[in-house]
Amino acid sequence: MIRIYSQSEQGIFRTVGLDEQENRSGDIFWIDLLTPTASELSYAETLCAIEMPTKDEMREIEATSRLYCEDGGRFMTTTVLSRVETDEPMIAEITFILKGR
Repeated sequence: MIRIYSQSEQGIFRTVGLDEQENRSGDIFWIDLLTPTASELSYAETLCAIEMPTKDEMREIEATSRLYCEDGGRFMTTTVLSRVETDEPMIAEITFILKGR
């Protein structure tokens, strides 16, 4: 799923999915990807002019290499614990990318 946050003179808008995004304009300042489809991932990579790390790449990054710069972007990958109040807690990797303004 892709969520895109943009700002225009009317305020801040959130769109969910690529179909809805086509009807919006304004400056995009945040893209949230949660298990994105191939087309959503491709759209985000094209929009940001950057290659996003895969889940396997995020998982394999050593702790000492989780902060790095590449292709004009600043990457930070961290491991988080979720579902702690269930019988099956899980660990997942999250990558934050800052590029441009």
